[in-house]
Amino acid sequence: MKNIVQTKIEILNTQKNWEQNNLKNNILTLLRDRLKKTEIRIVKATPYMLVYYVDIQKQLDKDIKEFLLILLGHMPESETNISYEHFSSIKSCITQESMTMASHAIFYCQTPQSIQDEYKECFDNMVFQQSSDLQYILESEASKKMITLLSRKTPKTLQSPFKYLGPVSPEFFVGRESIISEILDSDTAGFAITGGRRIGKSSLLHKISDEISRGRKSKTYLNNKIMKIPYDSCFIDCICHETFQDVYNEIFYKMNLREFLKGSLRSIKDLIDKTPSLKNNKLLLLFDEMDDLMDMNSYQYIDALNFAKDLQASSRHVKFVITGFRNISEIIHNAKHPFYNLCKGMYLKAFKKKHVHRFFILSRMKSNVNISSFNEFILRIFELSGGYPSVMQFIADQLIKHSDNHIITPEMVDLVMNKEETIDFVRKTIMGNTTPLERLICILASEDPSNITENKLIAKIREQNLQLNDTPKKVYDSLKYLCNNCIMQEENNKFRFLYPLIPIILNRDMKDSKQSLIDEVKQ
Repeated sequence: MKNIVQTKIEILNTQKNWEQNNLKNNILTLLRDRLKKTEIRIVKATPYMLVYYVDIQKQLDKDIKEFLLILLGHMPESETNISYEHFSSIKSCITQESMTMASHAIFYCQTPQSIQDEYKECFDNMVFQQSSDLQYILESEASKKMITLLSRKTPKTLQSPFKYLGPVSPEFFVGRESIISEILDSDTAGFAITGGRRIGKSSLLHKISDEISRGRKSKTYLNNKIMKIPYDSCFIDCICHETFQDVYNEIFYKMNLREFLKGSLRSIKDLIDKTPSLKNNKLLLLFDEMDDLMDMNSYQYIDALNFAKDLQASSRHVKFVITGFRNISEIIHNAKHPFYNLCKGMYLKAFKKKHVHRFFILSRMKSNVNISSFNEFILRIFELSGGYPSVMQFIADQLIKHSDNHIITPEMVDLVMNKEETIDFVRKTIMGNTTPLERLICILASEDPSNITENKLIAKIREQNLQLNDTPKKVYDSLKYLCNNCIMQEENNKFRFLYPLIPIILNRDMKDSKQSLIDEVKQ
């Protein structure tokens, strides 16, 4: 109850700040006064965005019954994360209000042109206007004007709830239960999670953070009794940072701003000692995209060593999770690296069919479109996407955009799979994760995809006159990587491609590059 009251107070304060700093002409007062015939409530409030739910069911118009009215403020053009964060928030609001089939209105309040253009590209079902237009609407017959405005933008397609280019909203997150449980409930202090591009590493960290914000606690055994200790979490996107000091600064800024501004924090141990709330809580540090920062070739070896020692010294109060691409799994097994044996390694795999089914139930797709034979639809999505999270979301997004009369059939899945956009997305997402040798192995395997074995691939590599140091080990390591990153799957000492599209992509787009790949591998 205390949290709910606090949230309401924050929203009210944010609205006041908007009236003082963003809308000098007092549009918010007009908004409240003029829409008297409607029900209006605040859905979301941040320093750069206000989202209102507007109910106009009392009006005579049969098509427009409700919509979201969104005010975007003066976002700094340099803060791309702010723009993306609010784009995600808008999509979440639309989905949570079950309004993916409705038109909505975004009004810009001194928003930079580049961000305006970005939002216009992202949303199909939005009316985009300036704040001065909103004042004109509110000063006349507001409801009728809004109905007229929104009617011009009758949705031709649904507003898709699927996010294949960024982290999925925690309410849509499915699977990974055992990984989340081990991270939060085990005594292990550090975890390193590896996975291919867009397989859900960032989504996993956001889900863990959401679990903690909802009150998830750490289970600790003391004198044969289970003790539950509250968590605090801190999410750090390391792709934005060049040094470990940058990482420290963000942790300090988020967890204890007062001491950070005083300059009294030098280590995580200092943070624990000078932050009363952390003395009785566990701090879970969530480091996303940490590959480049931990690269062995980095000039920051000493900084990495000191950072690793700091994490070890604070292990009583601190746990951490690192995510990244292939480098992370190599680093934690490299005896020369500071993070050697500091983390337990984990791989993110593709979803099982039950997770695909659960995801589409949570996405409320069935309530927005008519899906004939839902179970058959799920099976086709699973077979063609291989359960790869971003690929199945991309397919679903394309289905929604290309559906006629909001009807989707299993046959439409096959049509979408053959579209150039889908093939291009799978090529970039999955094959973009590979080295020249791995791509060459995939091309050689696609020549006889029904009979792929390690020995046959070793023989094929040697037929290309490639003189590799320890060819069997190189082929073994490549196949292991291709399996760990959901490109291939091993069954009874045989390998197969996880996605039907991969052999098609290899034969159509990459076969001609076979010789250039051989030349690259030779180098």
